[in-house]
Amino acid sequence: MARYISLKVAALALAVSGGPALAVDKAQVAPRGVADWLQRLSQERIVPAYCCKVCRKGKACGDSCISRAYNCRKPPGCACDG
Repeated sequence: MARYISLKVAALALAVSGGPALAVDKAQVAPRGVADWLQRLSQERIVPAYCCKVCRKGKACGDSCISRAYNCRKPPGCACDG
């Protein structure tokens, strides 16, 4: 019974991964995955967890909205473009 269950688990893992589990070299995947993650993390801008104001006509600037024609000179705040 245990062998039957382990075979089903192995078949499920094979189906989910899209191929044999041994075909992937873990030594090459982990460093590249971490490097990709760190690169994406450094490129992403900080987005607040909530928006204190949603700017529909203008654009977000700090904690408020300004005209799209103006340049924002405030640090990132909680206002969001909508």
